[in-house]
Amino acid sequence: MAEEQLISLAAAISNQEEETVALADLVPDSQVSVRTQRSSLETDLGEALARLTPRLRDVLVSRFVIGESCAEIARRHERTEQCISGWIRQAVRNVRDYLSEPEFSEPLSPA
Repeated sequence: MAEEQLISLAAAISNQEEETVALADLVPDSQVSVRTQRSSLETDLGEALARLTPRLRDVLVSRFVIGESCAEIARRHERTEQCISGWIRQAVRNVRDYLSEPEFSEPLSPA
């Protein structure tokens, strides 16, 4: 791009209403946008987790937030690792479904 075609975001320009504005005022702050998106995702995840049964929520949080292994969770719930893996898959599927179409989601429960 030719140097004379570059405009600084801080440079003042006149808009159609003859007001002087800076381009930076018209471009959304990417940090604010990222924070807003993250906050929205946290809210959506919180709602999706709240819709899970307590057992599915427990195994999902235990596995992905706390970092417990399926074997550790299985011992606590007195189930097999395969059973816990199935519960985790079901919980992930339910959360994914909720996040993809929240307005159509029903209360989530194990299969």
